[in-house]
Amino acid sequence: MTARMPVTGLAPRAAPPPWRYELQSDFTHQSPHLAGISFCNEWVLIDGGHMLIRTGYAWNGCDPALRLAGGLWLGTPDGPRLADGWRQTGRASLVHDVFCQWREQIPITKAATVALFADMLRADGWPLWRLYAAAVARFGPRRFAGD
Repeated sequence: MTARMPVTGLAPRAAPPPWRYELQSDFTHQSPHLAGISFCNEWVLIDGGHMLIRTGYAWNGCDPALRLAGGLWLGTPDGPRLADGWRQTGRASLVHDVFCQWREQIPITKAATVALFADMLRADGWPLWRLYAAAVARFGPRRFAGD
């Protein structure tokens, strides 16, 4: 079960690209795909099937995307905002970006990262979840520390 953040929990980042978003409060997620995984650094804690991503972590949403003049973004859609302020793909892209950033340290398999990404997109009602998950499986990093 995903802990839902308040509307103020997600804000566009005012820093240069490629980071589009920055957590304004801690984010937590629980999933069977995280069972048996332990990892900790200054930004992320994973243990007992739970994940915590700390306030201030920044990521770029779904790829590919590039920043145009005037702060506009062109690329893979992140979807509309949900009632809680998150973009429909926001939580899934956040968690997947963490796994990609520390793919050589977090003992998770590529298959588990893709399955978790798909589960999170589906849970947030993203109609293109199958397409996005297939794109991550095909074009995302080939190997993770758990492979």
